[in-house]
Amino acid sequence: MNTTKRISRRGFWFLSYCVITLVSIIINMLGYSVAQQVIKNDLEQNSLNSLKSMQKIYDNYFQEIFNASYNILQSYSVGRLSANTEISLWLEQDCIKNVSTDIQNMMYGNNIIEECILIINHKDLGISSTGSTDTKSIYDIYFKEYYQNMNDWKRDMINVQGKKLCLLKDKSGNPVLYMVYGIQWLNSEQTVMVKINSRVMNAYLKNSGESNEEYYITDFDNNEIFTTDTNHQKKKTDVLISIHSDLFELKYYKIVPGDIYLRNILHVRNFFILSYLLCIFIGCAIAYWFSGVLERRQKNAEEILAKQEELLRRNKLKQILVGELGGRAAEELFGVYQAELYRDGYVVILFEFAESKEIETLDATECLTIQTYIERYFNCVTPNAITFFCEINKNCVGIIKIEDEIDAVNKLYMHCEAVINYLERTTPANVVCSISQVFYDITQIHTAYEQTKEIINFRFLGDEKKVFVYDDILECGFSYDVTKERRLINCVLCGEKDEVVKIIDNIYCLNEKKNISIGTLRILTFQLINSVTLAKKQFSNSEINYRKLYKLFLAVNEAQTAEELKHIAVTSIIDLFDEKAAEMKNDYSAKYQNIVKYIEENYADQMLNVNMIAEVFDINRSWLSEVFKKKFGEGIAEYIVKYRLEKAKELLKQGVMVHKVAEEVGFSSTVVFTRAFKKFEGITPGQYKTIIANNMEAGMEVNNGDLYRRNSEVG
Repeated sequence: MNTTKRISRRGFWFLSYCVITLVSIIINMLGYSVAQQVIKNDLEQNSLNSLKSMQKIYDNYFQEIFNASYNILQSYSVGRLSANTEISLWLEQDCIKNVSTDIQNMMYGNNIIEECILIINHKDLGISSTGSTDTKSIYDIYFKEYYQNMNDWKRDMINVQGKKLCLLKDKSGNPVLYMVYGIQWLNSEQTVMVKINSRVMNAYLKNSGESNEEYYITDFDNNEIFTTDTNHQKKKTDVLISIHSDLFELKYYKIVPGDIYLRNILHVRNFFILSYLLCIFIGCAIAYWFSGVLERRQKNAEEILAKQEELLRRNKLKQILVGELGGRAAEELFGVYQAELYRDGYVVILFEFAESKEIETLDATECLTIQTYIERYFNCVTPNAITFFCEINKNCVGIIKIEDEIDAVNKLYMHCEAVINYLERTTPANVVCSISQVFYDITQIHTAYEQTKEIINFRFLGDEKKVFVYDDILECGFSYDVTKERRLINCVLCGEKDEVVKIIDNIYCLNEKKNISIGTLRILTFQLINSVTLAKKQFSNSEINYRKLYKLFLAVNEAQTAEELKHIAVTSIIDLFDEKAAEMKNDYSAKYQNIVKYIEENYADQMLNVNMIAEVFDINRSWLSEVFKKKFGEGIAEYIVKYRLEKAKELLKQGVMVHKVAEEVGFSSTVVFTRAFKKFEGITPGQYKTIIANNMEAGMEVNNGDLYRRNSEVG
């Protein structure tokens, strides 16, 4: 066995070593590649900066040539020579001399210019630094070796508008660059052709950088124009950098020899070789240590897996109980136990703790939680039963399978009492237990859990009682339905103290005839106090006096007769009513003013009614109608209609059409408006409008009473 373990450990060590070595090789190769790329990028960036500087210089050279060409074309002499009007011979000779002088000055001021020629095509005149001649002679002297006929030359170099670079090839194949600037205006054509000195430009390029660097300039078709070495050949290790001119159709190139950056890469490569060897050595040690770690982990793997499975089971059970997961999850969780749970039934028990602390079990070597003790207790006393426990909100919840419904529940009741007695003796925890009904459907676990939480609310039924069964609570019943509660709340809201006392007295009389228990009457008393407290809360933003309510609940628990409970309920409700009476009275006045103001601002809204106002002011609808009528002597709906009619009469006096008035004051239709107007005013809107118009013509002011009398007399 030990030999097998040693072989397994050695095998894993060798495998780990191989993996770490492979990873080291990959990391070093990637690192070397990245370092090489970084060095190359740095070199390219530096070269690009120098190339940009060179490009800016040469673009300025070429731009100066074009500017000088433009100045010649715009000179007075060229203008006189290009004019369509006849000039005297001596003036023509003088202008030609001036232009020739300008060309000479242009060439002497810039040594990269080899020749400059001005062509005035429509005058068949060509002017150079040496003098003037016709265009045919200019072609024969300067351009015949580049063009087969004169028409091609004119089309390519004379018929030009603006700037143009013309790259020509001599008989030897050497490039020659002409910079052409032409102006065409009406029937006149003037063109300046400047030949760039390739020898001087190549010398400039050679002096632009290091001795081992090469530069050359091409057009956009990659035809080479100027170069530092006519026989240059780019090697595989060389770095080629290029940039486009911002002003002209030119490209600038720089070739950096590879040996410039290979020296730095060689240093990096040596560093990574050393790192690789070091990684192999460290990897061997790590692999040896890691093989021992695996062995230790394998030793505890089963324990960790078991704990994880138990934790997952408890979490899933918790989710099922609280309703986050449905019945399908419950069937998956209980698995093979489903058949027994469906056949024999199960209950859910809940242990609620007022204070949860760790306790000492019978085994003094372990420190277990209360939940662990409860779970172990039930596993010991019911070894053949199926039990599942989990923790929810620091309370212990369990599912227990039962065999015989009556006996099992009674036995479970006694076991729960035994657990509670032990916990209260050994810990400061205050424990209460509840037991649900017996269920036979595993998908109803959530319902069973809700029953246990509901039963906990009945803990006040007896001071000595610690275990509550849901079936026992179902036997309690009292008469206090939703209708009676709503009537009680409305009376409190309306301030009818005597009516509230009468309702409470009636409720107790009805329930005393049923001979219900004192515990059930306590529940009824709590329900009554809760209803009245909620009603008071609607009219006050102040906090409820929970200390006083707590004392009230204690008094209810101590009461032993129905008369005592009735006296407590009536007295406490009257006290609560008196405490809030002054505050509610002040609040009523503010609410009245706000409601009336709201009606006056929104009377034109057809949706304005009692329900809308109650919703806006968060007031009970029935209370609003009843209190408003007491305050103003009429219902709120009637008040809205009368206010709308007052606004309608104002509009009718202004001559507004009846259907328009009905729409503007908030009536849903003209028919509804007419019916309401006749009901409250005694006449129709049309009759009212006619009477107003007649009296205005007669210069009379008639009040509403006069209108009613006259209308009666007419009738």
